[in-house]
Amino acid sequence: MYKYIASDRLDILRNLLIRFTQPTALNDPFEFRPLVSGFRRPDVAAKDLAEELERQLPAEIAKYQAVMNATDRALFPQLANQLKPAMVAQAMELIEEVFPTLKESLFAKLGGALGILSLTEDPNSLLMWAHYASNHTGFVLVFDESHPWFSAKVAPTDEFHHLQKVSYLDQPTSPYLSELSGRDVFYSKLKQWEYEREWRIIRPLTEASRQIGDEVYLFDVPAQSLRGVILGIRTTATARAELSAILSADSKLSHIRKFQARISPGTNTIEVLPDD
Repeated sequence: MYKYIASDRLDILRNLLIRFTQPTALNDPFEFRPLVSGFRRPDVAAKDLAEELERQLPAEIAKYQAVMNATDRALFPQLANQLKPAMVAQAMELIEEVFPTLKESLFAKLGGALGILSLTEDPNSLLMWAHYASNHTGFVLVFDESHPWFSAKVAPTDEFHHLQKVSYLDQPTSPYLSELSGRDVFYSKLKQWEYEREWRIIRPLTEASRQIGDEVYLFDVPAQSLRGVILGIRTTATARAELSAILSADSKLSHIRKFQARISPGTNTIEVLPDD
């Protein structure tokens, strides 16, 4: 797995800390915001509401009957039963009305509580070298995805703490939020982003090792989870020297290899070669 970084982000290696970024701070405004039109299918929601009303109505009727005369007491259950369809319809209208607000509140809460570390399968992407590595002047960190840091579930059902591949699709698997899995919400993006070939780990921000201000949450990176660093085609001599100084100053990084990205002769592609 690979991580494109600008040249001024060598502090990741120096401090062995990396940012897990809130969805709201990423360049995709649709992160954690699947295109859903409702919480539950209308027929299923209406059925559930009717069943819940059926369970609760007898107790509510009994409360009112206690203060009624004999005639009204006998008629009230019949009247209440006649009103059940209207009560369900009214509840459905209310749910439809408040759903957009509830959805935004839910997504905002998730976005403020979780951080994403985005990696990629592809170290040779012209677009990502340009976008995320300062126009080819930065670096690509090479990670060992078999390291336990990338597989640290706290329970079998844990959606976080482990590396997962991102799916790319134009529409969610369902237009109803209750039918989406955690993977549908947290590990899918629009097809326009497919070129990034992303994998990601999500962690609660409360687990961060260090916080800078109100926005930046840093997590410890095990040195052994790193295998190498790829220098960009336009990485400056100053940045190269800084990288060499960092690697030589910390014995925990002595295993890290350097590689050089270059234009592949006779093609419009990038190739990566050892720089040892």
